[in-house]
Amino acid sequence: MDKEKKNNIFKTALLIEGGGMRCAFSAGILNCLLEEGIYINYVIGISAGSSCLVNYLARRPEIMKKCFTDFVTDPNAMSWRSFFKGGGYMQSDYIYGQACQPGGPLHIDFDDFFANPASYRIVAYEEKQGPMFWTEKDSRDPEDLMMKVRASSSLPLFMPPTHYQGKTYYDGGINNGLPIDIAFDDGFDRILVIRTKTRNYVRPPLNPLRQSILRRNFRGNEKIQEALFSRYKNYNQSVEIIKLMEKENKALMVCPEIMEVSNHDRDLDALNKTYAHGLDIGKREVGRIKTWLEEGEKDEK
Repeated sequence: MDKEKKNNIFKTALLIEGGGMRCAFSAGILNCLLEEGIYINYVIGISAGSSCLVNYLARRPEIMKKCFTDFVTDPNAMSWRSFFKGGGYMQSDYIYGQACQPGGPLHIDFDDFFANPASYRIVAYEEKQGPMFWTEKDSRDPEDLMMKVRASSSLPLFMPPTHYQGKTYYDGGINNGLPIDIAFDDGFDRILVIRTKTRNYVRPPLNPLRQSILRRNFRGNEKIQEALFSRYKNYNQSVEIIKLMEKENKALMVCPEIMEVSNHDRDLDALNKTYAHGLDIGKREVGRIKTWLEEGEKDEK
């Protein structure tokens, strides 16, 4: 265990978008940051981005990559048979439990994670109170931490909800996949955003079929229905705010030039290409990212 983990970027927030297996791209970008010794002291992770958060703060690039590439070959990770039986496509008990334990395919030394003094926010959606997040002050236990990551990643229809401490949680991106307000509320006015959508992507409203499916799935919970149906507006608004911030040199978005995998993709070749695409953009952009981050550290504000 590295007991002397230190960070070097303190005035910029890092926001890691979710997107399921699309985070293969994010893994490539984040591994470039680690390779360059760019250690940001405040990180927000949402949905699959919360898994990236854990591996970034633990500084485990090999597991970062494996989460969104080789792991799909594990027969215990995803199952359409389970999906059609109502148990969810992604096997959350295994992914966030056994796979993360010593000897498991995604095991990291959690002492390394907890040795990092960074502040973090793991975003989830509680069925009654709505969007919320956990911080570094809420847990020092690996299993508890991974329950929070699981809660943040519990994508409706593809995963069952996470029942934790008497409450029911769903994917943190239910109402907005880019919760920049969290960073603002914590006093940050500079944000580095790692996205899994192309720069000009505009989220469309849910089509009538998906609306019907979600209404049936969340019958009796109008709060979640409303969040899901308005998600596209909130997401697109966040993107526009980030673009305005970029013009003021207060934000920097790193986006894929192309995204050809789905959030539940199991095509290993395609996922490896997506990871390689992230690495390529990371290597091209890391100098600019580093310069921009260092400018923020010199800011007197």
